[in-house]
Amino acid sequence: MAHMERDLVCMIELGDEKFQADVHLQQLENSNVIAEVVPNNLVTTLSNECFLEAAPSEQPLKLKRTHGFLRSMVHPVEENGRHTEMKVRLDRAEFEYSPPPADNETVTIQLYLTNLPYFQLEKEYIVTVSGQRISFFPHREGAISNVATVRNLPYFSIKSISDIIESLC
Repeated sequence: MAHMERDLVCMIELGDEKFQADVHLQQLENSNVIAEVVPNNLVTTLSNECFLEAAPSEQPLKLKRTHGFLRSMVHPVEENGRHTEMKVRLDRAEFEYSPPPADNETVTIQLYLTNLPYFQLEKEYIVTVSGQRISFFPHREGAISNVATVRNLPYFSIKSISDIIESLC
């Protein structure tokens, strides 16, 4: 299964400092999300906890306010002086699209399920609920046991289908 990688511009809160940074998000195979952060100024705080949030800009994919832990910080020296490079492990990365799809627009959603005791063989299972096909496929990396996929879903019904999948689990 492919992992997610995104480049975003974010606001970072680290201790008492708040600054803008270029952020490269990468989801690892164990489902952890790591942010490689290059701030627009030198960072001097000693805090190991931070918050990342999409900077107010025109980027369509926005990271919601997310808690993270600083894994490393270095201050390499280049031609134009020192700068800061950080790696941050995020608790969870939650995104929103701006603008969101129209209510009647069709989307595909995937829900990553943990510790699901059913559907453990190496094949896809299809469950139909209220006329909606839900595909469950085993996934054995990290805490994720299955991926539930729903295709051709009207955007307005994401919440109700998520509730249905939760009740099935």
